[in-house]
This record gives sequence, structure tokens and C-alpha cells, in this order.
Amino acid sequence: MITNAGLLTDLAGDSDVFILESRIANLQVLDGTSRYNDDVWDLSPGLRQLHVKAPRIIWGSFPAAYRAAAKALTYAMISVELPGTHRPDLATVRTNHTYVKQLVEWMDARNIPQVAQLTENHLREYCEDNADKSYDAQSRAQRAVTRFWDYRDSIDDALTFNPRRLEFWGAGLGYQREGKTPRISEEVLTPLIEWALRFVDAGSQILDLSDEYDELRTSRPTYGRLYNKRQEQERMASAKLKLLTTVARLRSAGQALPGNVDGGLLRGETSLSAEVGGVNFSHLARMAGVPNYVAQHVARPEILAAAQELGIASGSFLSRRVTFDGVSVQIAYRDYAVLRNHLQTACYILVSFFTGMRDSEAKHLERGCSRARTDSTGALTRYEVSGLTFKGTQIKPAGRRATWVTTEVVHDAICLLERMIPEHSSHLFTPLREGTNADRGVARSVVTSAQTNLAIGRFIAAANHIQPALGVGQQIPVNRKREISTRMFRRTLAWFIAQKPGGIIAGALQYQHHSIQMFEGYAGESESGFLEEVEANKAMLRFEAFVLDRKAHGTLDLRGPAADEAERRIAASGEQLRFHGIVVEDDYQLADILEVADVNMHQSSMVICVMDPAKAACRRAATTPDWDGCQPMDCNNAVFTPDHLFRWRREERDLGQAIDGDVLAPAVIDRLRSRRDKIRKVLEKVGY
Repeated sequence: MITNAGLLTDLAGDSDVFILESRIANLQVLDGTSRYNDDVWDLSPGLRQLHVKAPRIIWGSFPAAYRAAAKALTYAMISVELPGTHRPDLATVRTNHTYVKQLVEWMDARNIPQVAQLTENHLREYCEDNADKSYDAQSRAQRAVTRFWDYRDSIDDALTFNPRRLEFWGAGLGYQREGKTPRISEEVLTPLIEWALRFVDAGSQILDLSDEYDELRTSRPTYGRLYNKRQEQERMASAKLKLLTTVARLRSAGQALPGNVDGGLLRGETSLSAEVGGVNFSHLARMAGVPNYVAQHVARPEILAAAQELGIASGSFLSRRVTFDGVSVQIAYRDYAVLRNHLQTACYILVSFFTGMRDSEAKHLERGCSRARTDSTGALTRYEVSGLTFKGTQIKPAGRRATWVTTEVVHDAICLLERMIPEHSSHLFTPLREGTNADRGVARSVVTSAQTNLAIGRFIAAANHIQPALGVGQQIPVNRKREISTRMFRRTLAWFIAQKPGGIIAGALQYQHHSIQMFEGYAGESESGFLEEVEANKAMLRFEAFVLDRKAHGTLDLRGPAADEAERRIAASGEQLRFHGIVVEDDYQLADILEVADVNMHQSSMVICVMDPAKAACRRAATTPDWDGCQPMDCNNAVFTPDHLFRWRREERDLGQAIDGDVLAPAVIDRLRSRRDKIRKVLEKVGY
């Protein structure tokens, strides 16, 4: 890892530099990996997580005039650790490359030869040109530009000003900053969870059809030509007999012949009049286990005659029906693989939301990860899911073990996933290969994040398509500007728990009265850091509360060294803080409004940071606080509300109880006493 960024430019000029040298400690693994001057950079040897698509950067397709600047920036992101931050993961590096290419192509069309020549007006125009794109695309495009400022000490062609200072930078983007992922609104979440539960409730019936589907998929042989005419005739006669036997079986069951019409659950189950010529000869051949040629040509007259008698179905269906919420439906053969993928997506939605897992954590779940805990009497007490977490594991990039306490819903979904994946696979979210591709090659170990995001969109489209036909549930609203992604589920659950302590989410999830009993696991059992995310959401809600109180009463009970400055900043932003004409869609949008107003105030559970880099105790020459290094008792940027001071008073009391006990070593007691005395001094100083 390069910490002296000034050395980077010299290193980059060496064609023998391995681009992943700072990421791979094993020299044997490093040998043969990409070098700086290569036309293709393969980043996959540095990956540690299965769900990330193997990233490659192809410089040959990059505009030549800007290639050197882009290479330097990309190498800096791989190798340099900026003060107070961690290096971005390699998937982020590859994504950033895409948006850097977008930027330089935009520059090339306007004859701007260097990044250093970009002006405020240029960036304003760039934002306006991207305004019709999704929030995510706009956010990533702006981050790519900002990195030319962040890594200015490591590259030759850098921005000459900080774009974060611009009034329009990030305006309207609810999550353009780290940790500002938007939540899923209740209007979308409720029907989405309902439909996921419907699919999981019907999951066993869907998977019971897999044997029939696989048999049909593999049952139709191909005959090589026999040059013995008599043997060929005998073989065709035997195949024809099989086919006619299948037709006779349909006749005795009172069933119509399979049809070519696109009927079925995913295409609409319309009732059509039988029409000669609409027979699905291919599917009839599958049912009989004979070549398609036999149905199309050898037995065609007999099949058409049977069609006149039996009629033609509105599709080619599997034999058993599936019940969704009390409504029995037929499943078309050609729909089954898609339906099974939708079931996998439904399981992902429930696992991700009801556990609060990150996408990386869900994708590394394996067979046997869920178990039921019972008490001494054998009564069920809770379900636990074990897996890996990667957040904050820079020292252990392969992840560390973690446990989530969850519900029966998740346990049932995991059981379905274990049935669904191939026998040779261990990871629950192994790709389900469809149709004739199912037996070709070895599938990727897990589904990527991008694939899951697309699958969630397809699941929503399918649910909205079948809802009118089933006559149950409701449509899932679709917002093309803010499509649901994997990272939103954790954010949404944290918001619910912050809003309703104790984990009661029944108000938004009324379908079949599923109980929510997860908070214990988030607070104490899990190593995944979910509690911190819940606390961050609670802190933001408190931040919103005191700003709205400022709006209503014009005064705030703020105390601490930066209290006057906080009042001044809030007062200076008066017009924007009145929210005239603004609908605040979520709590993070409020923080965006404050940031655009140049308030630059940041909230945690223990303090408000009225950020002034010159006074910061955590980090200097920075625009945002370093919460890991926050020293609120010693910082002149600190402001406390009554809520904060109550927490500090409680900590002071807890420290006193620990000091008065007799179980701690003298050295530990001395440290605790020092901290308690410091808290007391600050509380006395602010008059609390």
C-alpha cells in the first residue's frame, strides 16, 4: 500500500510495476498479473468476494488523448490510501473507470484537452447533460469527477478546485455521498414483500415441478440416420406408437393437446378456441420422448385428427398446478425456468430484508447456514443464520464469521434455496441456468450484485403482470429514476427499527401476520455492524427533529463550544430550512438540503459536529468528520442537544458503577476514572 502519494507519479512510469502489488501479498500469485503499461488490466486476482463480477479494464477502447490521466487515476485508486479513508474495492475501481470514460468522451466532444482545464461552468453543464439519467448514474458520474480532486497529489492531470464546494454538486441526489443509500418507501416495500412471500409460500409446489421439467427438457432424443431402410422404418413406427400412446393418455384424462399459444401464468391464461394447426408438436414430442421430426411429419395426420376431437390448450403446461394465495394456476413449460429464477429472487428479497444483510453477506451464505434454536424443553426460541461479513475487514479481506438472529420466513426461504441449487453447489445464490444451457459448462459460483438488481426489476415486472390475472394483492409501484437495488434492503430495515424501536415492522408488513423478532440479533449477536447502522438512522431522525424544531420555534437548546456557530449556520440557511415547496421524501434528503445550504453539520448519536477543519480534533484539512477518530470531549466543533447530554450523563453514571466495583484492574479503573472526570467537566461547563 502506498501512503506517500507523492511517489506515485514516478512509480507509474515504470512499465514493470504490477498494478495489484499493493493488494496481493503473495509474490507467486502476483507474478503474471497485469502491469501498468499493459493494454488490459485484469483486476480479478485481487478480488476476495464471490458476488463481484471479475473486473477488467480495456485501455485500447479508451480515448488515447486522455488515457494517461485515466491510468494514473485508476492506479492511484488501487494503490493509494487517502488520509482518513480506506482504499476502494476493485469493483468500485472498475465502475469508476466507466464513468471516467464517460467524462473524457464528453470533454473530447467539447475540445477540453485536460481535466485541469475543467471549470465550474463545465461541471454545471456536465451535470445538466446527465440530469435525465438515474440517480445512481448521476451520483457515480459526479464521484468519478470528484476523484480527480481527491487524488490530486498522486496524478499529473487533476482538478484545480474541489467540486464538493459547488452549490449544484450533488443537488437532488439523495445518496451521492457515502452511506446515503435511499430506503424503499412503504408504498413499494409493502407489496414487494407481499409478493415475495407469495412466491415463497408457493415455493415447494414450484420446486415439485422441477423433476417433470428436467425430464421434459432432456427427454427428446435426436436420431442419427440409419442406412438400413427396414431398421429405420421400425424405429419410426416405434416412435410413432409412443407418440400416439401419449395422445391416448391425454384423451383418457380428458385433456386437450398442448398448444403453441403463449398462455400460462407469466403470459396470461386466456381461453382460446381450439384451432387446427395450433398444436405444439415440439412439446408433444417431449412428452412422448421422441424426436420432434416424428410429431411434425410421421404422426402429423393422427395428431391433427386428435386436435379436432380433443381441442388445443392455450399453452403447453406442466401436469400439476401451483396455488398462489388460494388461486390455482397452470405453469407453462417455457415459463418454468423463469418462474424458478423469480422464486430465487423472492428468497433473496426476504433474506436480505429480514436479516439486514449486505449483498456480499447474503451471497456468501452456504448450505446448512440456518438453524433453529430451542430451549431446554425443546420449544423453538429463534432462528439463526451464520455466514461471513466483510465490512471493516481490511485486515481479514476474506471476511469473518457472523451470526444473524432472524425469523421463520428467512429459514423457509433458505430451505427452498437449498432445494433449488444444483447438488454440486454450496452457495445458496448460485446462478440457475435455464433451458438447454443448464448442462453447458460450470456456472459462476454466485450471482453478481448487478444480476440481482436486474432480477429484482424482472420480479417486480412479473408480479405486476400476473396480479390482474390472480386477482390478489396489489401492483408494485415502479420508479425508473430510483430502481430498487440490493443495498436498499438493509438501509430500509435500519430505518424501520430506528422509527419503531423493538423491531416492530408489522405496520408495513401485514401479509399473513408474520412476526418480527430480530432486534436482539442485530444488537448483540451479529458481527455485521447492523447496530451501528440502526444508530446512524436514529441519529439522523434526531437531527431532523431538532432542525424542524428550529423551524417551528426559532430556538434550539444547543450547548457546547460550537453552539453559537451552529445557530448562525442554521439561521443563515433560513429560506432553505423552511422547506417552501420542498417535499422531503426521506431523512437523508434533509441532510442534502442542509449541505447545499452550506450548513456542513453532521450528526451522530453522541454529538453534532459543526465542521470546521481548522478546529477539528479528528482530522485536519477535511470537509467531513472522521467518526472513528471523533473526540467530542476535546473538540471545538462539538455541539450537544439535550438528547446527547442525557446519553453522556448516562455514560458517566455507568462509568461510576464500573469504577466502584471490585472486578477491574487498577490500571483499567484509572483510565475509566479519567474518562468519567472529563465527561463531568464538559457537562458542568455546558451547564447540564
